Amino acid sequence: MNESEEISWLPLILVAFATFIITLDSTFMNVSISQLIIDLNTSLSTIQLIISFYALTTASLMLLSSKLQDILGKKKIFLIGALLFGIGALIASISFNSIMLFIGWSLLEGVGGALMTPATISIISSTYVNDRRTRALAVLSAMGGIAAAIGPIFGGFITTFISWRAGFVFELAIIVFIFAYSSRIKDFRPMAKTNLDIVGAVMSILGLVFFVLGILNLKSNLILSFLLIVIAIAVFYFFVRYEIKFKQAGLDPLVDIGLLKDYNLKIGMISRLLLMMVMIGSLFAVSVFLQGVLGFSAIVTGLCLIPATGGILISAILVPKLSKKYDSIFLMVLGCILAIIACIVLRNQ
Repeated sequence: MNESEEISWLPLILVAFATFIITLDSTFMNVSISQLIIDLNTSLSTIQLIISFYALTTASLMLLSSKLQDILGKKKIFLIGALLFGIGALIASISFNSIMLFIGWSLLEGVGGALMTPATISIISSTYVNDRRTRALAVLSAMGGIAAAIGPIFGGFITTFISWRAGFVFELAIIVFIFAYSSRIKDFRPMAKTNLDIVGAVMSILGLVFFVLGILNLKSNLILSFLLIVIAIAVFYFFVRYEIKFKQAGLDPLVDIGLLKDYNLKIGMISRLLLMMVMIGSLFAVSVFLQGVLGFSAIVTGLCLIPATGGILISAILVPKLSKKYDSIFLMVLGCILAIIACIVLRNQ
């Protein structure tokens, strides 16, 4: 029996559960907006800000998290992220106002998710080899897709029959399970020599924060929105220049800008960005419309989103098989055409 056959699947189960709750966290609360407004005595714009900042916190710290795992170690960063995520879930579950929900969900869970996400891929890649690694990465990807798909139904069910707070309790239970078996995750050594690009990390975070704040102010204050977006673009410009000079100095930058010269990588990143903007944005917009305009309950909103859930699940199953028969560009174009048709249909409703 070779070494790869002796390795347990438990590490995969742990990081797969982490991926599941991180993704679930970004979708299950969309159908609970109306109830959140009532329970926390707040407004739609405040809830929108809280939801947006969860994604912003996770995204803005992802680059820094990837670097920290090289310095401190994959397992350590993963467990620190899990701890912060669990504390955030606890605070969110007992929130009695929007500030507590913001601290628990948007900040602590966002930071925890940012720390765990890059580490999950690294742990899988370092734990398994050959076919086992391929299967493990496929399972990890599938867990994310399943969580995104069932999020609205899960959120609608618990909000209607229990409470939206139960969703955070469920996430906390998963975190407890992860820590209970965390000893089964291999303790990988950090890189021998590396550096932390603090200035680059700060600029990347500020750029994203200013950009998102600019988008959120489009309706309320157009001048402020324009100013914030311009500042964000300026910060990103100086970030790119700084990263280039950082590498030229012989140091390891937060982002190797030279990688963007790779055509396939660049197109893949743009496609992924557009995909997430359309999928996550449309789920949020439709959820707000169903609850805020049509007055649907959380469970009815979740049921209305079942076609989207089914589409995501079916795609997750079929696309890996179709990619063996058809060119990836063909599948991407087909997906874009279907998305355009869907947007036109929604626009005419």
